[in-house]
Formats: sequence, structure tokens, C-alpha cells
Amino acid sequence: MLPASAAALSSKPFGAEVLEVMGMRYWDAGLTDVARYIVGKAAAGERLQVFFVNAHCVNVAARDPAYAHLLHKSPFLFADGAGMALAARLSGVALKHNVNGTDLFPQLCAEAAARGVPVAFLGARPSIAATCGAQMEKRYPGLKVVWVADGYLSAEEESRQLQSLNTSGAKLLFVAKGVPAQEHWIASHADALTTPVVLGVGALLIFIPARSRVRRSSCVHCAWNGCTACCASHDACFAAT
Repeated sequence: MLPASAAALSSKPFGAEVLEVMGMRYWDAGLTDVARYIVGKAAAGERLQVFFVNAHCVNVAARDPAYAHLLHKSPFLFADGAGMALAARLSGVALKHNVNGTDLFPQLCAEAAARGVPVAFLGARPSIAATCGAQMEKRYPGLKVVWVADGYLSAEEESRQLQSLNTSGAKLLFVAKGVPAQEHWIASHADALTTPVVLGVGALLIFIPARSRVRRSSCVHCAWNGCTACCASHDACFAAT
């Protein structure tokens, strides 16, 4: 039975299906539709928390009851990676889409640039978020990265930085603190933020700049996400469902 929070989204706002895999509910939709929906929520000032779940996250949740509870009650999860497609297939469920943060991020930036939605980055080592922000602004003319901060702030420093975030005008916040720290951080801070839409994105701020220099290997992608098969494409596991 779906909890009230998930049931509230049963209207399938962008034609998505809600599928259950190993006790958690995932939205199964194309990247373009998801990007438009998320940025649309940000533009409208409507609150939304978005989490991506890959095979590693499932393993962490098995050892961390608080993290597992957070994911189970979240109304907006996306299955990330070929490992999740394999798990779904073994559970008798057909996941059609690989909604991972790495591939969704450029579409979110493009949509935010087109709609004039300011964004913010939090996480990684000092200068990483700023570097990523500068690259995205160059790649997507019109994109406004209005606030950045690293993930190694003291409690006092973070408190000051969050005050500046709240006055920055950011509508979309990418939090890159790793699993499960970022999900716990979002759950405990979201109500105090003026930024309406918050996403947990793992190591994305590190990976995106590197991705411009090194083409992602589909085999490494599958291994990273828990799939033991060597796929010609990282979407092959999804196509096979």
C-alpha cells in the first residue's frame, strides 16, 4: 500500500509510472519529461525533494534503518543505473528508463537556463562546486549559478552560508554530500531553506567536470551501479526488461 505522500503523486504528473522494486517506489519516466517537471516545480516555487537510488544506495539502506525509512517515505525516487534495472527484472518489474543524476543534470541545466531558474551547488571539496558552476554557465548560456559552497564547512560556517543561500534567489539546489549524508542533510534542512527544489546528487559535482575530459565507459557504469553484465550500452539492461 502506498503511503499518503506517494499516493498524492498517483496522478502521474508527467506521464510517469510508479513502480515498486524491493519495497521502494520509483518514478519511471524519460529524462526530458523529468527535467521539465522538476524545473517547472522550481519555477513555480513548489517544494520538492528528489533522490536517486542505485545499487549502492540499496546496500546502504539495508545497513542504515534511518536512511531506509527516509527513502521509503519519500514520494520522489528515481532508479539510477543498470544495477537497479537488473534488480527490477529479477523482481518481475520492467523499468523502462535510467533516470540517473549524471544524465539528468545537463537537461536540468538546459531547462533552468531556458526558463530563467537560478540554481545553487553545495558539496565536494573547496572550489569543485564553483568550477562545476562556471563550466555549466559556459555550456548553457543563460544559466545562473547564484550560489556555491563546498561540503566541508563547520556548523557555524554552514549556518552563515545557508543564510546567504536563502537570500540568493536560488530555486534549485544540488546537494553533493554522498549517500546517506546528503539525504539526511536535505531532510533536516529543507524546511529552513527558501530554495523550493532540492536534489541529492552524490559525486556529481566532481564527475561532471571530469566527464568533459573522459568519455564514460558503459562497462564501468554498469559495475559502479552493481550490474555484473558487460553491456554494449548502459541502457541495454533497461532495453532488456
